[in-house]
Amino acid sequence: MHKYYLILAASLLPYVSTAQQAKEAPIKSNYQLAAKFSPEKLKKMIFSTSIKPNWINFSDRFWYDYASPQGRNWYIVNPALKKKELLFNNDNLAAQITKIVKNPVDAQHLELQGLRFTEDEKKLRFQIQSTKDTVKSKDEIQKLKNKSDTTKKKLFYLEYDLSGI
Repeated sequence: MHKYYLILAASLLPYVSTAQQAKEAPIKSNYQLAAKFSPEKLKKMIFSTSIKPNWINFSDRFWYDYASPQGRNWYIVNPALKKKELLFNNDNLAAQITKIVKNPVDAQHLELQGLRFTEDEKKLRFQIQSTKDTVKSKDEIQKLKNKSDTTKKKLFYLEYDLSGI
């Protein structure tokens, strides 16, 4: 008889233990915490995880850029010579850009747009956007729906001589 009571008590035990638990409040979503891990914010923390080779005028040489916590660097690779070196000195280039653009440029945060080699592979061409405003042309203003927006950031087209490579 005691056996039956023992089996009955053992079978009812899971129900008794769940009946005593208090109901927990539903978990609220924490969107502010999730926003800290958005792709835009992670991009600032992760830097480069891969490289994309940019071939130089149909040759076997290529260049790539790589971002790290110390800044962004550009490298040129010559597989035939098994050689990889910096494409240019960031400090020197930033100083020269600062003189031309008349805007302070940090060597660690160079923002070179449209980087490409000339046909003779001795010079680099790129664009730098200034923080200074310039007035848009009459054609650009006529195309705009909002006629009050008549300024744009000045874009400089530069060429850098690579005499050391």
